[in-house]
Amino acid sequence: MAYGKSQLHKRREDKRLVTGRGNYVDDISLPRMAHAAMVYSDVAHGHLLSIDVAKAAQCDGVIAILTGSDCAQDGIKGIRPRYLPQMFGFGEALPIERPALVTDKVRHVGDRVAMVIAETRAQAEAAAAEVIVHVDPLPAAISLQAAIDGVGAPVHEARPNNMAYDLTMGDVDACEKAFAQAHSTHSITYEHPRMTANSMETRGGVGVYDDVEDLYTLHTTTQNPHVVRTELANMALGIKESQLRVLTDDVGGGFGMKTSTFPEDSLVLWAAKRVGRPVKWICNRRDSLRTDEHGRGSQGKVEIALDEDAKILAMRSYFQQDVGAYMVGAGPMPLIHTARLVPGVYNVPIVDVRGAAYYTNLPTTVPFRGAGRPEGIFGIEQALDKAARDLGISPVDIRRRNFIQPDQMPHQTKVNFTYDTGEFEALMDSCIEKSDWAGFEARKAADAEQGLLRGRGIGLYIHDTGSMNDQAEVSFNPSGTVTVVSGTTDTGQGHKTTFANQVAGRLGIDPANIRVIQGDTEKVSFGRGSFASRSTTMVGSAIELACDQIIEKGKFFAAMEFEVDVETVTFDTETGVFSDRNSNKSMTISEVANLSYRPYVPITDRIGLSAVGAFKQISPSFPNGCHVAEVVIDPETGETKIDRYTVVDDLGNMLNPMICEGQIHGAIANGFGESFIEQIVSDAETGDMISRNFGTYAMPRATDLPNIDADFRPVPCTTNPGGFKGAGEGGTVGSISTLKHAVLDAMSPYGVSDIAKPMTPERIWATLQNSKGH
Repeated sequence: MAYGKSQLHKRREDKRLVTGRGNYVDDISLPRMAHAAMVYSDVAHGHLLSIDVAKAAQCDGVIAILTGSDCAQDGIKGIRPRYLPQMFGFGEALPIERPALVTDKVRHVGDRVAMVIAETRAQAEAAAAEVIVHVDPLPAAISLQAAIDGVGAPVHEARPNNMAYDLTMGDVDACEKAFAQAHSTHSITYEHPRMTANSMETRGGVGVYDDVEDLYTLHTTTQNPHVVRTELANMALGIKESQLRVLTDDVGGGFGMKTSTFPEDSLVLWAAKRVGRPVKWICNRRDSLRTDEHGRGSQGKVEIALDEDAKILAMRSYFQQDVGAYMVGAGPMPLIHTARLVPGVYNVPIVDVRGAAYYTNLPTTVPFRGAGRPEGIFGIEQALDKAARDLGISPVDIRRRNFIQPDQMPHQTKVNFTYDTGEFEALMDSCIEKSDWAGFEARKAADAEQGLLRGRGIGLYIHDTGSMNDQAEVSFNPSGTVTVVSGTTDTGQGHKTTFANQVAGRLGIDPANIRVIQGDTEKVSFGRGSFASRSTTMVGSAIELACDQIIEKGKFFAAMEFEVDVETVTFDTETGVFSDRNSNKSMTISEVANLSYRPYVPITDRIGLSAVGAFKQISPSFPNGCHVAEVVIDPETGETKIDRYTVVDDLGNMLNPMICEGQIHGAIANGFGESFIEQIVSDAETGDMISRNFGTYAMPRATDLPNIDADFRPVPCTTNPGGFKGAGEGGTVGSISTLKHAVLDAMSPYGVSDIAKPMTPERIWATLQNSKGH
């Protein structure tokens, strides 16, 4: 039996998870474990005057109440941003800390003020409700536009205009000249409201302190344990990294939100040391909505200049990003990605791209599925749709005239990306055919007879995946079984299935004999975690290199056993057998592994058959795809149904197409939520969160989506050894513009040319009622 690439292996994780045998942070129960509850600010902006804990301290079961003054006394500090824009050649931002517990000033509703520790979670939460926080309010900037306009007192005194940083790319003078000479120009403006990940498992942590060894252990829900260890040790706790072990087992979703190091991570460790007991904290859903890092929260304008053949001469754009009260983790990246992806799959010879990020008195924003890439692709796709409507040409035709062609690869964009591969026109044609494009008019006419409006949208996307460097270890045990040690963290993607099958395919062994270890900084020497669709492109590539080394080492051991020159030994990846081409001598790789552990066998670089693969991707991989959606709107109610959805993706070489398709489905569901129903809403005066639960924050349901017809047209990536391209975010990157295009097409008989997101039934109904075509 052959194991390996492009096989539809079922996920080995699923049986355990769907039968309730997953092990999440809230499942952890340790002897003498205490429980914590947080006290959050209910004021968006103001000076912290005092914290009255007297009544709370008398509540049943209370062990301790910790405040910012206690943090200062014990030297517990905040966390600075992981990345700053100046690291990437953009405007300078200040490394402002987000405090573990506030000592002087609250900057958003949900800022951490105190932690209550008690015998039970219920007792901790009851006591936390009795803590009285006195704040002298300051005027607040409760929206991006308010921060831009200078409403309220500055969020940070060091940035009196609230601007965190800015960026510029391109050639301003050349762009101005191109626009002046253009046959036509077309512009769109848009806003991407705030949304939140709402991961199935809320954030949580269990802190443990060993006073004998002076060691800390954190069980947490992070996407990147090693980075959390580094930041907690070096920034928050002031200890050696070797004193801290960070563990994740099952993580119930992340979507970028769980890449940050949160104040609660350091607080449970510090609290465990203070009270001499393990301390568990689990975020409830209400607090999750107001204290998790949010996503999106941006607005922008994109303009394109066209010649007489509707080919793009130049593009200029300006984007503004709300980073919230603190810029944390990878907070600068969404704006940077937006700016770098706005040309999309099109040949844009001149650009003028600018952007600015602003502090607001709202919770922080960080990369959320797509991390600014959906906003950039949305901009160029919507601008092309606007131009097609203005010029009276088809949305397909205008795209066809502007595609980057395969013979132009590698293609250097004007925003410093180099696309290595892409067959965008062929991809679009494949998606059009698969979507039954020709049958649309008949379906539209049939709906019209029922008083319904049918619209169709098309959109193409591209985005960068794979970043920095990473490593993986592949080791045979003497019995012939294999252990793979990965620095990525599975938050639902199916790494144990994917990486086991990859190794099985390269080494010709049964994936059932392969164990994958991840999520433990004591067992995994180092890893950068899972984000930005990087797991397969980075760790998968490292595994490819490790397997190459193992095969070469195996040839050495086999040659020694065969008593032949190593050059005559071959390896069959289908059967996992080493053979001497000049004789009938052969050994399975499991037999070679056993040989490699014998006491008197010469050593290559270590005992046993094992290797560490390390990979740095000099240039990202660029997954891309085409989406076609058809929606049906009831003009009497504004209710919108997605009736048909087709997507054809180029994900390069795929280790498991079934898992890739599942990622596409989930990402499109994210795109649906953002397009139609999801939005974090705060009171414009107080900053208090209106979106407090699932009654006021809508989430996609299975019934909201049709059967998604997904297919692949892969072109292998040339910048990593496996030919991989990331799969986790493209469905979101491509769907948001496609769905809006479909809705506007359906509403076009009413003369509607734009509508804000989310496109709720109420908003669609009101737009139709107020349109000139009504």
